[in-house]
Amino acid sequence: MRRSFGQEISGNRRPKAELTPAARAALLAKHEAGVSRAELAHEFDVYPSCVYKTVKRWSNHKTLKSLPRSGRPEKLTRREKRVAIRAARRAPKIEYKPLIIEAGVEHVSRATIYRLLKEKGLTNYRNRNKDRVIG
Repeated sequence: MRRSFGQEISGNRRPKAELTPAARAALLAKHEAGVSRAELAHEFDVYPSCVYKTVKRWSNHKTLKSLPRSGRPEKLTRREKRVAIRAARRAPKIEYKPLIIEAGVEHVSRATIYRLLKEKGLTNYRNRNKDRVIG
């Protein structure tokens, strides 16, 4: 298998994988020189649609980087996030189930609340008194 432009010699690049910005720059330069899309697709080991989208991305956005993906919409609104964080700060030792009920966000899972609180630095800590041996 041939190495594509700018690829490391390790050979870990999967065939038909996303192009690096350096490879996109080389692809655009050859496209400007008049090389056909089919030839470019064969040379860079990508689909012809990848060549088409790379040229289109350059003409529309003038960037060689990948555009952000849309992703899944967030489950919690800003207001629901605020309420959950306030409830967790008010009662630091509250468990997830009562927290979900108190915040009124029964439509989300425990993991979603966990991620939200972890992002804000509100994680569970072990009680210091439990570590002490009472003698």
